[in-house]
Amino acid sequence: MNQQKNQYEQALQVSGKSEAKLMELAWNSTGFTELVKQANEFKSEVTLCVEYLQKAENPKVKQLLPNLIRRLLTYLHGLFTKRRNPASHLLIFMISDELRNRKSYAVPVRFLPYKSLTDKMLRDLQLEVEHKMRTVDMDVVGFSTDGEFNSLRTNGLRRPISIIEVAKEAKKTAKSMKAAVVSKCFELDNQGNPLHQHEAVPIEDLQWLHDFVRNGAAYKTALYILRRRLFPFFYDPHPWVKGREETPVEIMKSIMAIYIFRMEVGKLKNLSHDSADFSKYLYQPEMGEDTQEYIHHREHHNHLLKRIIVCLREGMIPGLDLCYMREALHDPTTGLTYEALTGKNKQSVPDCERIITTGVIKFLERKGHKSGADILTIICNWHRAVDGRGLSESERSQFCQDMKCWLLDDWVPWHRDNSDYSLIDVNRSLKGICGFTREIIVGLVANLESRHLREIEYRTRCLQPEHPRSSSTDDVESFIALLHEMLGPIFDPKQFYSELPNILNEYKKRIDTDLSFFYWTGSKTRYKDYELPSFNLPSAQGVVERLDQVNSSRRGDPGVFVANRASLPQKGQLTARAKFHRAPVALPPLQQLH
Repeated sequence: MNQQKNQYEQALQVSGKSEAKLMELAWNSTGFTELVKQANEFKSEVTLCVEYLQKAENPKVKQLLPNLIRRLLTYLHGLFTKRRNPASHLLIFMISDELRNRKSYAVPVRFLPYKSLTDKMLRDLQLEVEHKMRTVDMDVVGFSTDGEFNSLRTNGLRRPISIIEVAKEAKKTAKSMKAAVVSKCFELDNQGNPLHQHEAVPIEDLQWLHDFVRNGAAYKTALYILRRRLFPFFYDPHPWVKGREETPVEIMKSIMAIYIFRMEVGKLKNLSHDSADFSKYLYQPEMGEDTQEYIHHREHHNHLLKRIIVCLREGMIPGLDLCYMREALHDPTTGLTYEALTGKNKQSVPDCERIITTGVIKFLERKGHKSGADILTIICNWHRAVDGRGLSESERSQFCQDMKCWLLDDWVPWHRDNSDYSLIDVNRSLKGICGFTREIIVGLVANLESRHLREIEYRTRCLQPEHPRSSSTDDVESFIALLHEMLGPIFDPKQFYSELPNILNEYKKRIDTDLSFFYWTGSKTRYKDYELPSFNLPSAQGVVERLDQVNSSRRGDPGVFVANRASLPQKGQLTARAKFHRAPVALPPLQQLH
């Protein structure tokens, strides 16, 4: 009640609050006040009933109880109505065979309306689903989630699963150390022993530092050189802080973070059970609790693609000049549209694909922008490896490896000569690597390394390779699209649960092999009782695959005629019906000359 009053008073002090919002807050405050008043009345009535029972006056109690119970039910309804948080999202769990060689690809198994969901809550829900699957002899090999749940791809139940988490914890530990303690870790007494012993700090480095200072070097300069000696000769380590000169304590903390990180990598490598070798791999999944299968956590590929294209549109990727992209917009052979380049449709994957098509890449090559063409080629091939047809397993593996090398060229420049990832500079922020955000780096590290580890496992265990799209959540999004089709763009949990039996009945009909007829659905969603052709095979002989095509958008064609002007029908123009439902894209704004 006090919280509601404070919110209402704060809203009154803020200018510009809508009348509807103020009315809502006022009603909430008044409602809680009334509930408190009723609670005091009920307390007195219950006290009176207890007194009657102690005096053995049962008839009076029987007379009061029916009315009291009815009013209490009304009170509890009002109380929990005020306290609940209305759901705004729907969480859906679907399970699928990683081979994805039969339709329907995935089956929904759990639904959960929610207002807010933490990573820990989602992990607990995943463990419940995993346990239920094991009870029916199903092997769980991984989960794919949206990009919001980053910690699922960095931290496991018993240990870190990503080198990013190891580096973060090492830096956090060094940051929490007091300045006096850190200083003593780098000082030696008369016998040559550290004033404060720390297991991560090598005694040889301290002796070198002590000798270097004794030979006349300044202590701060010696610390700089010590940090430089921890990396290959040509690499300049990142500072502890940016924008100003570091203090000696800050330099020591940065060195301490490096020592702790390398110590933890060694400890994880030598674990007796479920060890993790982060010196060779950036990502090491955990083994299941009651199974010998590793549980991989990945991010939905198309979500990663959209985040990467957002960085591209904002000009964050070094080596890619957006001026050339603007010129490509006016070339009809690129297939690029104004909506795709500006990101008007933020959730559109086809718009993202238009930016990295072969038409745009060839245009950049013709203009001499080689660095930009190389970057788009890497992103395009990575997308083809995960979402395209007609590629062999070796080609897919190579394209994913090219994407990983592009990241490491900026993150770990010496990785081609020395692939020991324990030498990573933990003081470097993930934000800005190849112009990407931290979320993108976490998702790419998990997805790329997870696929590589699964490839090794397939060859070792003689298993069939996974489907390229096995880690995507397209099936969940298709199910949500079905809900929007049946229930409208906005629906509440009551509507969803009332229609859920019908929806699940449709799914059951599609996948029930005992039905004497094929349940009628669209040609692309119809159930198949035979294995589908491999995704590695071409769609047909002589056919250009979808991601290799350069399509011109009729809706985004810059040759749109002016309205109400007499003209002949344009070839490939939208029909009158299509224009009625969605207007064609207008011409890009004219450039202003200065």
